[in-house]
Amino acid sequence: MRWLMIGTSATAPASLEQLAGERFDKRITCNGGLGLCPDPDVYVAIDQVAIGLHAKAARAAQAGGSWLVTRAEPSLLHLERKGCEWFDEFITIGQGPPTAETWGPGGLTGPLVLEYALRHGASEVVIVGCDGYRGRGDYWPGHPPTRTRDGRGLTARALVPGFELRARAWPEVPIVQHGQPTFAISSPNWEVRQCAPHA
Repeated sequence: MRWLMIGTSATAPASLEQLAGERFDKRITCNGGLGLCPDPDVYVAIDQVAIGLHAKAARAAQAGGSWLVTRAEPSLLHLERKGCEWFDEFITIGQGPPTAETWGPGGLTGPLVLEYALRHGASEVVIVGCDGYRGRGDYWPGHPPTRTRDGRGLTARALVPGFELRARAWPEVPIVQHGQPTFAISSPNWEVRQCAPHA
């Protein structure tokens, strides 16, 4: 099963254009990715800011058949305070490497989105719009205003280790990243194909 994972970095629109003729069995996105793919098969939002910012688009996606995923919380009250009690699935984030029984660590949504696809039968995952954070120009044109603090540090501390853990846990699944990544993943099943962002 071929999954398309859609992130929100500046190269996402150009990468999606390049892949327009290709067939995917499932599409998954997170946070502001609904602006590029308003009707994904799966939508993931973990943090309260993203949930609130994209709630209207997420509700529209859900009404159209998208499956909404967020982090499990200790109680319904916690979910209500986060504004996501109406999501469809609640995953329990782990602390160590992902296993058949436990999810890998959180930190950033991107690695969790990849893990979701891998856990749900992906035979290949094609990634667009996950270039890492620079601290400016991180998002596709038209993305709602979002500040990224300490972008390079965030990439090194959370994004790279998160992707590394997932790629190594599913070494049999090819992962093809389109874009201009600011980082490298050392797992042999991870491939990068360069794509320039829109001017």
